[in-house]
Amino acid sequence: MIKLPKQNLCVNQTVSVFENRKHAGDLLVPLIQDLLERKPELAYGVVVGVPRGGVVVASQVARQLNMPLDIMVTGKIFAPGRDDIVIGAVTERGRIFVNRPLVIALGLDDVAVQQEIEKVKAEIKSTSADYRSIVPYSDLSEKTVFIIDDNVVTGSTMFATLRGLWAERPASVVVALPVAPADTLTALSDFADEIIALQAPEALDSGIDSFYTNLADVSQEHVLSILKKQNNG
Repeated sequence: MIKLPKQNLCVNQTVSVFENRKHAGDLLVPLIQDLLERKPELAYGVVVGVPRGGVVVASQVARQLNMPLDIMVTGKIFAPGRDDIVIGAVTERGRIFVNRPLVIALGLDDVAVQQEIEKVKAEIKSTSADYRSIVPYSDLSEKTVFIIDDNVVTGSTMFATLRGLWAERPASVVVALPVAPADTLTALSDFADEIIALQAPEALDSGIDSFYTNLADVSQEHVLSILKKQNNG
């Protein structure tokens, strides 16, 4: 266990490498259970996975905690003409996060940025339609939302997801992650009631792959199969 600047941050570093996303989900469960023992008022909850990889992790948590599983489709907004610079994100429920200081620093045209936003919104609409044919939107109001992804790096996607979640008026929001940089976790802690992580490196110079033995790409078909199984279970 390590200490980060915020009291609502819990990081347990007993395992340095995860076998795969399912293993990471299994390891998150005891930390969430410990949180629920300390704060039983958080037990009325919904587990929300961020597709695609986050749904694999979240499904393990939802199954073992006997909680409903939902998703939050979030798309990254790239700088126009650049697929290596993320300037924001859009959630399927219509929430938009744009890193305005970065947009200004890059000298990006607002019209071009808006075109990128509209492109992401169209992609999300198409993707989420398949998911929502299996799992309709959950009513998140007055519930604890456990938002889970398989990793976070800069936090831009998670920031947008959190903004979207708070608009649904949940009672509390808990972020649970296998790995994220310490400074990103600290920044996220301002937007969630609790943050749980298994690894919080100072930097990710070696990449996320170094924390997983197997981090194979997750197909949309795999996510759909998980949702079908959970929904029929």
